[in-house]
Amino acid sequence: MELWNLVFMQFNKTRRGILEPLQKKHVDTGMGLERLVAVLQGKTSNYDTDLFAPLLQRIHELTNAPPYRSKFGQDDHEGLNTAYRILADHARMLTVAIADGMLPQERGAPFVLRKILRRAALLFETKFHADPLLLAQLVPAVREILGEAYPEVFAHEAKVQASIVEDVEKYKRTLETGRKAFRDICRKLENKMALPAERVFDLYANMGVPEELILSMAKERNMRCDLKGFYELLEGERAKSRAGLAATKAAAESAA
Repeated sequence: MELWNLVFMQFNKTRRGILEPLQKKHVDTGMGLERLVAVLQGKTSNYDTDLFAPLLQRIHELTNAPPYRSKFGQDDHEGLNTAYRILADHARMLTVAIADGMLPQERGAPFVLRKILRRAALLFETKFHADPLLLAQLVPAVREILGEAYPEVFAHEAKVQASIVEDVEKYKRTLETGRKAFRDICRKLENKMALPAERVFDLYANMGVPEELILSMAKERNMRCDLKGFYELLEGERAKSRAGLAATKAAAESAA
């Protein structure tokens, strides 16, 4: 395991690929706190340290799911232990980011925050069969772990919880709309056992239904999804988007 690395920042690479010396040179000392704690506590995983263990225990208490067992890969055949780790990691990240002033929104870095929040909320439902609003109840556990070193978490705990609750409530409405649309699609398919790529794409791209939920709903009905076709449609849309951005950028550079 790599405990510590040093990155020597000496050059700036231009668009033409030319390396230019920086006026100021720096050394990025990439010693991860979690890795250091794992070594000091004699653990083989960051998630077995006291930076995460109380948070994993709180997830277990809130959901009544089987306790975390530190399983990985094929040993975690149902993916529950992986879901535990994702939830713990996301809850900590969300708490710190919102306490630091960022709020989940539709564009830019705040949109990444929203995607992470909603991924965590969906895990509560699909893996733990629990109310996604429980995500907000993980904030006090994060505060207990990090609060002494990061007092902003103490100061803004109520704000963090309120922000999470507000966005999860919006997300729950989106998910319910998606479930209704899925049921309507199934009725129109007249008991066919395959969900066409176009339908999967419509649910995902136009209605905001996560791929994980689409697959979960299809599994409940013993349906398969045309994922190959869906990914092709998705890549086609992304290619159009990239082409549009490139054209806009080229036009702006020409005007300048």
